[in-house]
Amino acid sequence: MFTFNKNLLKKLKNLSFIKSIEKDRVLYLYATGIAFFFWVFLKLSKSYESNIDVKLEYNIRDQHAFIYSPPEFVNVTLGAKGWDLLSMNTINRSSLSIDVYDRQNSVITAEELQSRISSIIGADKSLKSLFLENGEINLDFDDRITKKVLITENLIFNFENGYDLKQDSVILSPDSVIISGAAQVLDTIENWPLVDLQFSNLSAEINQEIGLSLPKPYAIDLNTVEVNLRVPVEQVVEKKIYVPIKMFGLPDSVVFYPKVVYLTCIVPMDDYENITEKDFSIVADIDTSNLNNNIALLRLNNQNIRARSVRFEPTFAEFLIQKSSTTNNLVEN
Repeated sequence: MFTFNKNLLKKLKNLSFIKSIEKDRVLYLYATGIAFFFWVFLKLSKSYESNIDVKLEYNIRDQHAFIYSPPEFVNVTLGAKGWDLLSMNTINRSSLSIDVYDRQNSVITAEELQSRISSIIGADKSLKSLFLENGEINLDFDDRITKKVLITENLIFNFENGYDLKQDSVILSPDSVIISGAAQVLDTIENWPLVDLQFSNLSAEINQEIGLSLPKPYAIDLNTVEVNLRVPVEQVVEKKIYVPIKMFGLPDSVVFYPKVVYLTCIVPMDDYENITEKDFSIVADIDTSNLNNNIALLRLNNQNIRARSVRFEPTFAEFLIQKSSTTNNLVEN
């Protein structure tokens, strides 16, 4: 059976119409290839416009630094035949070298860039347009200096009910950054900010990388662009206690009405039992030059560092001075 099929296949190949089909297929492929070649040739022979980025290279010494950050690229629109634009986009990227010292002024205008780029791209390409932010490049520079400054943050935290930050809990690692740039710019910088962020519905610790604010428009180099932010979060609860009113300095005994204030604060749940009225001090400010006024302003003189959002009422108290036979300074027990 195998021998029969093999012989049959050979006989079919020898048939004239089979050979004709194979020749037609080859001719079709050749014709298609030639047509495609001429189509591409005609297309690339036409004029087109294309956007490319021209790299700007600045000749500046290491001991100097720009004041304003100059652009690394400038976008231009070129007009040329298709194959010229194709080679420009795929083979190499044009670049323009700028010497910042051998100049009459420190500003490069768009017109100057257009003229110099036109001489680079060659006569077979025309420069249709050029986009330059602010319309010019500022090349002002100064001596380069380096300094270390603290990192600051302006973060906003919104917590779920019953949660809050731990005391002194915003931890940055590292907490400072080394900056390098023009002396007249860095002399005015005492700290460096994080990017502004807002955290919502917090009920667990934050531990993530946070970026530093960008130095633009100034040409400042940072030794790091992000730091680790760790913010421990704890569960808190409201505590209410009565705290006695105290005072200092008067030689007579004083009775207050009321004798205590009703103090409310937010405390960590773990410290709820440990924080008592002894951790707070409410003091009456009495005007000794006008003792006829028997109303004293009350103020918080001391508090537990773990307590927050402390408030109390009343904020005023009446007082009565009881004369004594002996003079004793009243001090806080």
